[in-house]
Amino acid sequence: MAVEHAVRLMLLNGPQAMLQAKQLVNDIGSQPLSHESLELTIKRLVETRHGSEGREGVNAFIEKRTPNWLE
Repeated sequence: MAVEHAVRLMLLNGPQAMLQAKQLVNDIGSQPLSHESLELTIKRLVETRHGSEGREGVNAFIEKRTPNWLE
């Protein structure tokens, strides 16, 4: 049940954000925590948040509506 709930929550996220998150896990998931891995994580988070999908997510939240994710 917890897995199903987690999957349902993930499916609400923007497809590009999920793609970036999976790519980040593939890129640094097996590395020890380091200054470089933190910098890469921050860089990718900022890029994702400032992209069109990130702006749509914030606008949808502010306007209290479901985001219109464009794939």
